[in-house]
Amino acid sequence: MSSKGFTLIELLVVVLIIGILTAIAFPKYEMAVEKSRSREAFTTLAALEMAVQSQFLANGRDYMAQRVYADVVFNQLEVSLPATETSSDEKQWCTRFFQYSIDCNKWWDMCKVSAHRIGGNGDRKCEFAAFHNVKYIIVSDVGFNRPPKRYCTNWSAGEHAFGEKFCADLLAEGLVRPE
Repeated sequence: MSSKGFTLIELLVVVLIIGILTAIAFPKYEMAVEKSRSREAFTTLAALEMAVQSQFLANGRDYMAQRVYADVVFNQLEVSLPATETSSDEKQWCTRFFQYSIDCNKWWDMCKVSAHRIGGNGDRKCEFAAFHNVKYIIVSDVGFNRPPKRYCTNWSAGEHAFGEKFCADLLAEGLVRPE
């Protein structure tokens, strides 16, 4: 007697194998996709770092020392960025996956240029100051007459434990420094 099909056990074994392979491959795929998205942040941060340093050099140390609490706005910087959305006070700027901000403070004698990785797949509008949906933040400390220092920090706990692992991977690759 010849059989013309698969038994239920054979089908269950195949489904089990596919499930195991998916469970192993999906986190690696998610990490690879996130690393490619983070390249946008690194490229944009490099442009913003140069623009802020140009402001330091063109206007002197005292100019930035007079800036208090995010008084530098994007339209004052000599940089061309493909913004999808800018806040009304022009102190935050968004792309599909990141929200950028510049925070200068005379007490720090530097500016913090930040890229906040917004949760989701970029299919919604950017919510300004909505940090409850941030996966991780890449920060660049730009000071007068010194090279920028980049670091990554996990913003949210619990559901976004992904950010902690992602920041650890960036650190291991040498793309950021320890905080």
